[in-house]
Amino acid sequence: MPSTPTALAPSAPKMQETKSYVGTIHVTVHMPTDGSLSRGSRPVHPGTRLTRMVIRGASATSGFMNYTFDFSFLAEYWPELMRGLWLTVKLSAVTISLGYVVGTLLAIGRTSPRRWVRKLSGVYVEVIRNTPLLVQMFLIYFGLASLGWKLNADICAVVAIVINISAYTCEIMRAGIESIRQGQLEAASCLGLSRLQTLLMIVLPPATERVYPALTSQFILIMLTTSVVSQISAEELTSIAARIDSITFRSFEIYLVVALLYIMLAALVRVGFTLLLPVAFPRRRRLATSL
Repeated sequence: MPSTPTALAPSAPKMQETKSYVGTIHVTVHMPTDGSLSRGSRPVHPGTRLTRMVIRGASATSGFMNYTFDFSFLAEYWPELMRGLWLTVKLSAVTISLGYVVGTLLAIGRTSPRRWVRKLSGVYVEVIRNTPLLVQMFLIYFGLASLGWKLNADICAVVAIVINISAYTCEIMRAGIESIRQGQLEAASCLGLSRLQTLLMIVLPPATERVYPALTSQFILIMLTTSVVSQISAEELTSIAARIDSITFRSFEIYLVVALLYIMLAALVRVGFTLLLPVAFPRRRRLATSL
């Protein structure tokens, strides 16, 4: 009786190692050499997308592991950073002051009994609040220059930020003005006060006090927004940091320090407005009650 041939198990395909060295990481890709593949598998070639992704990932990991933090170079550029920080402080102070004044005037216009004044103020607010600050800045800096009116970058930055902040301040102050009770306005009229006296003595002080926290937050936001003016070459803190980065190529260190400076500046602005509150509104301090 003839013997039944014994089925032999298929031999495992021979594999060839293709090695790639990326930095200090060894990447090995196994490839079959005899063309035999197991079911559901496909050949892997060093040039395939998967292999390239592995090599790139290994390269990025290697670069991060070998990165050495170095803050010593900042000593050389520290005076420039302080100069940029000082310009940021000046821009913030000027734009906050002018923005509050213009925004308050717009809020008075928004609550005016004259309809055309209300409409005009409303159109201004809607247009400014629905366009980006950067676009407004480019329109003033580059647009006016194309018409022949070349302005300094710092002046354009102040004008653009004041225009932008005044629209937001207008809505905040309008909420404060509309919170004043009608009885107070009638009492001022009975005392013979003019509209301007009523506005300056009866309406604006309590209105500003009631929206003071919102104004503080808005002004801090504007202080941080001054970093946008680096796009028109105004040499404030962010612009100086970008120039130092282009020289030293130490992006992480320089922008980490800049972020800490902005945090410190925001904290100082908040503390300053907190200390200003009892000075600007002494009645709260005397009576321990809100207006």
